[in-house]
Amino acid sequence: MVAVLCSKLPDRFTADEAVKDALSLFRAEANRDYFETLKKNKNSDSIKESFFAINLLAEAIDMLPCRCDKDSLVLKKTDSGKPYFVCSDIRFSISHSKGRVAVAVSDSEDIGIDIECAEISSEKAKKLSKRFFSETEALAVDNNPEIFKQLWCEKEAETKLLGGELSTYLKSLKDENNKDQIIFQRFFWNKDPVILCSKQNFSTIVFKIHS
Repeated sequence: MVAVLCSKLPDRFTADEAVKDALSLFRAEANRDYFETLKKNKNSDSIKESFFAINLLAEAIDMLPCRCDKDSLVLKKTDSGKPYFVCSDIRFSISHSKGRVAVAVSDSEDIGIDIECAEISSEKAKKLSKRFFSETEALAVDNNPEIFKQLWCEKEAETKLLGGELSTYLKSLKDENNKDQIIFQRFFWNKDPVILCSKQNFSTIVFKIHS
């Protein structure tokens, strides 16, 4: 099962409150170093988004049918920068954009999620697609600029699933002979795409947006 939870950053919510809440939800002492690293080189708004996402992660975990002790969960990152829980079957992915946060958790399989809320003009979408996308995808955006955000979102989600740099996946075109290699589930928050990707087709996906 996968649970996807989306929420806007609360209006009256300080960076200190966000960090304090995260520490109260994932209490393992080892997480303090992870959180200190997460705060480095970020401004107040970025800290609020990053730590609100951690808070939302705790809530998303509670949506899974399995019960786990969050106090025992320890956060780390792989060498490629992908966050994970040490010695746990729970997999997760986090994305935030313009004060909106999306979190996905799975009880068994790796996942990647991305949300894109930035406004992009048709001309900018066409220019970016010609610079970063494959020729086939750039032509598709040229014909319909509205699909740019969805395509970009898919590549971001794929990066979060597999790890590594976004540049690795920007010009990749899905192999028609291996359509099931990466599975994309497409949701929308108003008009903004929320893309979940995995290597497995999940039988149950719960998608929830906080009002």
